[in-house]
Amino acid sequence: GVAHPTLPCGARIFITFRGKTVLTQVVDRGPYVPGRQFDLTDALARRLGLQGVQEIHWSYARAG
Repeated sequence: GVAHPTLPCGARIFITFRGKTVLTQVVDRGPYVPGRQFDLTDALARRLGLQGVQEIHWSYARAG
C-alpha cells in the first residue's frame, strides 16, 4: 500500500515506475516530508524495483 496526504484511504491506484505498474491502494496518511507525494511500503517498492526517493507516475484505478 501507499500513504498519501489527501487521497482518500481505500482509493485504488496504479503506481508506475520504469515500465512496471502495480495496482495498490491508499492505506494511510503521509508522507510528512515537503515535496514528497507518496510513501510506499517496502514490499511495493521492491515489486517496482524502486530504491530511495524516485519520481513515479500514478493514476486512479477505474471501478468495475
